[in-house]
Amino acid sequence: DLDDTITRLIAYRDAGAEVLYAPGISDLNQIEILVQAVGAPVNVLAFPGGPTLAELEEVGVRRVSTGGGPAKVAYGAALFSVRHLLSEGTAWGDYGFSGEDRDAALDDR
Repeated sequence: DLDDTITRLIAYRDAGAEVLYAPGISDLNQIEILVQAVGAPVNVLAFPGGPTLAELEEVGVRRVSTGGGPAKVAYGAALFSVRHLLSEGTAWGDYGFSGEDRDAALDDR
């Protein structure tokens, strides 16, 4: 319930919280209402099909968490590779993380 969430986050803010976490709200309009109502930095949970980072930034969200999403993607890739090995009898092909991908991800930009 949005009203209950706003009441709870205002209580956390008044108790000294510097960032308020609202992981259960996924509707962009509700997120915008919440951000305006609490008057402190808000953190939300990113999820597939949810608002984009740009949309969240536009309505005032200051922090975005990923939860277990990246781990689920990694486990899915591991499962894919094992299934391919069992069904095809060979390695999984060119779907892995290349050295170039690793270098780009670790590049200090």
